[in-house]
Amino acid sequence: ATESVSYRISSGDPHTWFSVHPKSGVINTIKPLDHESQPYALLFLQSYTSTSPIYSTTQVNITITDVNDNAPVFPKRRDAITVSQNTRPGTVLFIAHAHDYDSGANSVVQYHLKSSRNEMFAIDPNLGTVSLNKSLQVSHQQSYNLEILAKDEGEPSLSSTLTLSVNIDHTAADESLAFETLVYQVEIGEGYRKDSRVIQVRAHQTRGSHTSNSGLAYSLEAEAGFPPPPFRINPKTGWLYLSSNLDYETDSRYRFQVLSTSREASLANITATATVIVLVLDINDNPPVFSSNMYYFTVSEGPSPQGLVGTVRAKDKDSGKNSQLSYILLSDGKYFRINAKTGEIINWVALDREQHSQHSLRVMVTDQGHPCLNATANIHVLVTDINDNTPQFNHLPSSKELNVPIWGGIPTGFVVTNLFAKDLDAGENGTVTHSLVTFGSEEDGRHFEIDSQSGDIRTTQLFSESTKPFYTLRITARDGGAPSLEDTAVVHIQVYGLEDQYGSSEHQELRYFSVREDAEPATVIGSVCVSYKNRFQYTITEGDGSIYFGIDSLSGDIYVNQPLDYESATQYFLVVRAEDVGPSVGVNVSVLVSVAVEDVNDHTPWFPDKLLMFGLKEDAVVGSPVFAFHARDADGTFPNSALRYTLTFDPEVSGSPPHFPFHINSHTGTMTVASPLDRESTPTFVFMVTATDQANRMDECKQTSVTVQLFLLDVNDNRPVFVSADSVQLKEDTEVGSVLHHFVAVDGDQDENGLVSYSIMAGNKKGFFTLEEKTGLLFLSAPLDYETQRVHRLTVRASDQGVPSLSSTQTLTVEVRDLNDQPPVFSQSTYITSVVENKDPGEPVVTVSASDMDSGNDYKSLTYICLFVNFQYFGNNSVIHLRVCSKGY
Repeated sequence: ATESVSYRISSGDPHTWFSVHPKSGVINTIKPLDHESQPYALLFLQSYTSTSPIYSTTQVNITITDVNDNAPVFPKRRDAITVSQNTRPGTVLFIAHAHDYDSGANSVVQYHLKSSRNEMFAIDPNLGTVSLNKSLQVSHQQSYNLEILAKDEGEPSLSSTLTLSVNIDHTAADESLAFETLVYQVEIGEGYRKDSRVIQVRAHQTRGSHTSNSGLAYSLEAEAGFPPPPFRINPKTGWLYLSSNLDYETDSRYRFQVLSTSREASLANITATATVIVLVLDINDNPPVFSSNMYYFTVSEGPSPQGLVGTVRAKDKDSGKNSQLSYILLSDGKYFRINAKTGEIINWVALDREQHSQHSLRVMVTDQGHPCLNATANIHVLVTDINDNTPQFNHLPSSKELNVPIWGGIPTGFVVTNLFAKDLDAGENGTVTHSLVTFGSEEDGRHFEIDSQSGDIRTTQLFSESTKPFYTLRITARDGGAPSLEDTAVVHIQVYGLEDQYGSSEHQELRYFSVREDAEPATVIGSVCVSYKNRFQYTITEGDGSIYFGIDSLSGDIYVNQPLDYESATQYFLVVRAEDVGPSVGVNVSVLVSVAVEDVNDHTPWFPDKLLMFGLKEDAVVGSPVFAFHARDADGTFPNSALRYTLTFDPEVSGSPPHFPFHINSHTGTMTVASPLDRESTPTFVFMVTATDQANRMDECKQTSVTVQLFLLDVNDNRPVFVSADSVQLKEDTEVGSVLHHFVAVDGDQDENGLVSYSIMAGNKKGFFTLEEKTGLLFLSAPLDYETQRVHRLTVRASDQGVPSLSSTQTLTVEVRDLNDQPPVFSQSTYITSVVENKDPGEPVVTVSASDMDSGNDYKSLTYICLFVNFQYFGNNSVIHLRVCSKGY
């Protein structure tokens, strides 16, 4: 019958937008799609059956087409400019720019003026440049409000509006100075060299109908809120030159002012100003960077492929195609593949820990720039054990049955045979326990027992004449996995008595011999001589050991004929016939010979790998298993192949603290977490695990070791901690755009978990300050005034990029220091009083008072000066005018 095929998505769907029907293979969407966040998807689909160890894989490219769901967006909804009434028609006054996050025609923006009744202004529909269309001198209007409409070409189209206030300066004289355009915009690649020419700005001076651009001097001036311009200007020609190298990734846009002044005396106090906008274009100057040079993934073995193993991630600081990345697997395409778009590592062939306990991969990421840049990283995949191997009786034939003859007179505790089973799994999955069940009555089962570890079957009591001659034992070897697996074997035991059982002319005996497996050929293991009086001739007539052993026909000595190997056969049975060759008629004797091969510790244990590297998350719980070390030993008995594991840690060699936070189970080899871990204090442990067999003699014990590098993998367990000062003092005349403070928060975590961003949470309602999110630099964005507000308290939050994110806050106190920028103010502008004519000199007439808003200038800090006295006579009255001034100090 044809086995049914099932389907599943193994990678390429990080947002879980899609699903595939497991039987029909139909792909459906299960969440709303978003072209702007992911314009395409590369799905890896796997088809499999329940029994196949291999999957069939195919790639499905899904293009998510754009719909017009984003309106154009202006940087701000309102803006304002001031222009002179002498500005010439055709001059560019402003450049409007709106960005649309859609694609194709949906992102193409056209600009229009909502109302153009006076036709004073015009706008270029493609560039967004607002130009003066008519002379402003004929208009007495103080300002104009233009509504600029940005409209995309989608169906239906979407739009947004910018309100531009154009204020008219009517104070300009007939003799004026102005730039050809009020806004210059130029694009320049970040690869331009220092001293390259960028753009020429030109101003002209107008005297009546005469225009000239000679005798002018040009200069630059930074604009608040923008980075310092890396340009210089030729003061005579107006050419702008690059004064330092550009970097798109640091600053992609510059905005500054160019100024022009005239050398003519009539225009000495007039300065013309224009704005220059420089857009830096990206070049492919940044290679991709992996989030880590080394990735550690853990995957379980199994009868079928495991699918997604882990994801490698890289970032490219460039933009556009220069930052679009593709991943390529450079090695081990047999077991693993990679999703070229997402970096997901996929296991597509079943893994077997017993064959390969770890895999080393190398992956490369390339961008789409010209020329393309790339980076590489290494991946270590650790394969963990599952209980997928049953214990095996390696010394039994395929029938798993063994026939063993024994003599009825053997003592209690005699080792009848050994049935030792091994399990290739690790830890508890490979720990085997033996048990015995006798077929027959309960009484029959009391004659034998089995050692649960070694598998030795022994007699428990003496046999009597009434003892049954035949026993069948079922031996079970069960591992410690959950659920456990087991194997069974059957032992048939034939008991031979002491008396003759075949008449007086034919006797049968049973002899036991043992021999070390390393015995040299010709070594005598024993004799089957039946009598020293009669002369017998001995021959081996049958038995499975007839080719491994020989017999001296005269003496009956049995000797080794060929090299022995316990791991190939543990026991041999021979039938020796002794024929009486004397002059008188005698008896012939058959001797059953059982030869037990003794295991010699001739195999050294071995680990599959000489060096083992793997990662462990630093939040692993105390007591949780880390890894099950499993060495193998080809010896065939329990003492010679039972391994004990020890762990050796030298803090000086590994550069780690003396405390070692792991423990190993000496019997199973399972290493567990013994105390809390912390990657920030100890990121790596280097240690050695040694496996030693349990040979009966210490000098015969053999051992092997594996070096282990354990890397603790970061989890987001540390909050950013501020290390910068929490107060700063500023003069109230500090220039707008100045750097006021540098917030610094340190996060001990790694990669995204340790990447800190900054934001103002409170204290900046009036917008005095601007904080750069990535750098933590605090800028002044509005003038300070001590008299209005002397102290500002900003609450700033530092957040990492972990999931979930951790954060901390700091309150920065900004103290504004006073400058003497406020004049004293009298409580009244005019004081009126009267005085009688007979007042004595020196008597007070009136008290004037003034106050000063600057710090420290109270009424005691002011001095008063009488500037002049004026007498006026009106009939019978005289009026005295005094002018008084107050002065702070």
